[in-house]
Amino acid sequence: MGSANCFGGGVDQMPTFANTLYAAGSMVREALTDAVNNHRFAIIVRVGDVNDLVNDPGVAVQVFRAYPTFSTGCVGVQPGREYSIATTSLLPDSVDFRAGAQFSRAGSIVGGHLVVPLVPGVAQPWTVPLTGASSPIVMPLRAAQVRVDISTSEITRGAIGGYSLGADVIDAVIARGAQSDLRPVMEQVMGEMVDIEVNGVCDTGPAPDGGTRRFGGLSFGFEIHGIPARVSTTQPLATAQRAGTCGS
Repeated sequence: MGSANCFGGGVDQMPTFANTLYAAGSMVREALTDAVNNHRFAIIVRVGDVNDLVNDPGVAVQVFRAYPTFSTGCVGVQPGREYSIATTSLLPDSVDFRAGAQFSRAGSIVGGHLVVPLVPGVAQPWTVPLTGASSPIVMPLRAAQVRVDISTSEITRGAIGGYSLGADVIDAVIARGAQSDLRPVMEQVMGEMVDIEVNGVCDTGPAPDGGTRRFGGLSFGFEIHGIPARVSTTQPLATAQRAGTCGS
């Protein structure tokens, strides 16, 4: 719960945080759109075990970060192109994206709408590319869920979303190579967005285990529109975007 001086769980606060952190850069939504259109950020949603695209109670859904394998037509997204799966989207030591996806859920299709329910306690690492940043932020997306309208030719009205703890976000920013003494500043910024109130008192002290200050969670998500894509048979996996490909 929050009060005038102590914010609770922040709803859709990720754009606010990103724009605060990168005030000199583009707005986060514009940056993400630019990254998608110029092939610096791609997501593959793989749906299997489908028997009916209108109503099917049991389908398998996997979500991956992906890198383009092509080097022409680099402005705009086109259907039927090949991508490599980012190894960061796989379980440790996995060499098969079909069996080793970090985000692998059972879902259902109801009235043409694919629904993948959240799984509490499961964190999926996501890279957030931002214009004006020297490197992207990688943070855990907790309780991730997927909802899209699905057909053979596209997915529409889609969203992938979840939340990150305030401490997750601060740790992710520090992990980018920021100066360690930036933490107090980051905690102040985060505290202005989301704090935990305990028994009517804003919790600004250390965690019970002696760790850093506690925070609530910031929800965020990606609105998606999908078109058919293929995983490369010759380069199915990649540790990073290959030089010379679109977006590199």
